[in-house]
Amino acid sequence: SFEPYDSKFSRVLKQQIRERDNHTCQIPACSALENEIQHDIHHIDYNKLNSFPQNLVCLCSKCHSPTNQNRQHWTVFFQSMLKEQYGYQYTEDQKIIIDFDKVIENGKN
Repeated sequence: SFEPYDSKFSRVLKQQIRERDNHTCQIPACSALENEIQHDIHHIDYNKLNSFPQNLVCLCSKCHSPTNQNRQHWTVFFQSMLKEQYGYQYTEDQKIIIDFDKVIENGKN
């Protein structure tokens, strides 16, 4: 897509997502070696203006391309995975639920 990215989608944010995901492609069957390549950061809901960590996931370039097909499947898949791994919350229609107490708590650290 040629749509612009959110100004918050910075090198720093992308590096934070890579670190959160252990510099590993989040597709379970991926054969890419950890740290061998600079992984892409994928917007789970395909909205480049939504750069919340709950909407971003680390993927190798080989796995990133196929996620542009069957988008509903991948949105549900990645949200389920992030919910399980990090406790992120989403509505039934795939919207992010923000826990503002955690945001304030993390901002104090």
